[in-house]
Amino acid sequence: GADLAVLGAALTGVLGDVAYMLVKDGEGATKVIHINVAGARDDADAELAARTVGHSQLVKTAMYGRDANWGRIVAALGRSGATFNPAAVIVSLCGVELFRGGQPTNLDFDALLKEPLAGRDIVVNIMLGNGPGSYRLLASDLTHDYISCNADYRS
Repeated sequence: GADLAVLGAALTGVLGDVAYMLVKDGEGATKVIHINVAGARDDADAELAARTVGHSQLVKTAMYGRDANWGRIVAALGRSGATFNPAAVIVSLCGVELFRGGQPTNLDFDALLKEPLAGRDIVVNIMLGNGPGSYRLLASDLTHDYISCNADYRS
């Protein structure tokens, strides 16, 4: 019982560290994007949302460009296949709320996020607002170096 719980927690921690290192060391990666989806209908919907945001080339390039582009994140949510009410969605980037109630918030994103977006770790929190489902995904940004590395690659 208790020993298994301790082992499970330790193993989860180690595997989380390895996952982080894999994303951080991706070809040309300069950022690790921590995508946290909560409030989904179920965990499967949360995973759909997180994976669509994390795999979006437009989101990845925005993070590389240090661009607080809420529209790219919300557009990815919209095409994810997850069930949610757009008016209930809340999107925060590095602790700054970008989107709520179906529209962007009235904040100076560029000023508030200039320093946080220059860092290695970028946190995207998404609240879908319609259930207990959650999912966490790590993704890398998409950089010029990634393109160069893979355009010049020959097997």
